[in-house]
Amino acid sequence: MDPRAESLSLETDQYTATADWTVSHDFAFYNGGAEAVTERICKDVLPESQMIYLAGDDELAESMAPGRSQRGLSHNINRRNYRLLSPLMPSMVRQITPVAGHLLASSYAFANAVPHEGRKVIYCHSPLRQAWSGYENYGRTGPLLERLGTRLLQQSFQRHDREAVATADELIATSRAVLKRINTYYKKDAHLIPPPIDDELFNIDSSTTRTGQFIWAGRITEPYKQLGLLIESFAHLRQYELIVVGDGRDRLRLEKLSTPNVKFVGWKTRSELAEYYRSSLAVLFPSEDDFGLVPVEAMACGTPVIAYAAGGALDTVKPGTTGVFFEEQTVPSFLAAMEIFMKNNWNSSQISNYAVGDYGRHSFQDRMRTLLKEVAVQ
Repeated sequence: MDPRAESLSLETDQYTATADWTVSHDFAFYNGGAEAVTERICKDVLPESQMIYLAGDDELAESMAPGRSQRGLSHNINRRNYRLLSPLMPSMVRQITPVAGHLLASSYAFANAVPHEGRKVIYCHSPLRQAWSGYENYGRTGPLLERLGTRLLQQSFQRHDREAVATADELIATSRAVLKRINTYYKKDAHLIPPPIDDELFNIDSSTTRTGQFIWAGRITEPYKQLGLLIESFAHLRQYELIVVGDGRDRLRLEKLSTPNVKFVGWKTRSELAEYYRSSLAVLFPSEDDFGLVPVEAMACGTPVIAYAAGGALDTVKPGTTGVFFEEQTVPSFLAAMEIFMKNNWNSSQISNYAVGDYGRHSFQDRMRTLLKEVAVQ
C-alpha cells in the first residue's frame, strides 16, 4: 500500500495539515479579497504550510501566514512599479527556486507559475485578466507604459498563462462566472468552491445601530470597480451618505469629483470594516467581480446588498431576501434599485444565517481539505 494512502486512511486531518504543501500568492500590497482567501487557506486549510508571495508588504504577508511567509521576487518590486513590470513577471516567476513538494496556487495573476516538484492545484480567482476577460480595460486605462505593454504582450500573456495551467492537477473556480472563463479560455473543467468569510469576525452585533449611510469597500481602480457610478448617483441622493472604504490609484481623482455626502476613509482593519458593515443600511457593489467577498461579508453582518447583476454576485445575492440587483451600470438603473431597496423590510438574522451557512469557514475548510487529500495520493 502506498504509505501516503496508508497515512491518509489512518489520520486524514493530520495528513492534510502536515503534507508537503506550499501556498503561492500573487501580490500582498493591499488587504483585499484575494488576500483574505489566501489567509484562510494558510490558517484553516494548510496551517503548517509555507507561503510564497511574489511581492508586497511584508507585514501584510506575515499576517496571512504568521512565521511562514517568504517573498519570491526582489524587494525592488514595490507598490509603485509592480503593475509596470507585469510583462516581465512570467519569466521572473519561473526563476524562483522550485517548491520541494506540492503547490496550492491562490492566483489571479502569476502565482500559478511558481515552479514545483510535486502536485499542483490552482485556486483560480480569475484567469489572468490582462490576457483574457479584462484585456479591454487594461489595454485602454492606467499608465501609458502599462497600456502599451498589455496591448503588445496579450498573446505572450495568454501563452504563459496556459502553460502554467497545463501543469495543474486540479483547478478550483471561485464562482460560476470564473468557471465559465476557465472552460472558455483554458478548455478545462474545474471544481467550484467559493471563498470563505471569517464568520468569527463578520457577524451580527445587536449593540450596533444602523445609520443612514451606505458603504462601498475595495481597491479604487476604475473602470473596473465602478465607484464613479456611485459617486455620480449620490449627487442625486444628498439625503444619504456614502462611505468609501479603501484606496487605489484613482482615489484622488474620484474624491475631487465627489459631493459632500461622499466620504473617503481609506483602508480600515477587517474588524473596523465589520463595524462599517453593521452600521450601514446596505453595501453597494456596482462592479462585475469574479466572486466578491464584500457582499458576503456584509451579509454575514446582517447587512443587505445592492449589486450589479453580473459576475459572482449572481451566485451570492438572493434578490428580495439578501439584496437587490440593478441590471445596467448606469445611474438611472442604480437609482431604480435604490427605490426598490428602500421599500423592503430587511431581516438581518435571515441575511446573516444565509451567508454564514453557505460561505462560512468550516464549509470551505472541509471541501478544500477533501480535494487536496485526493490530489496528494494520486
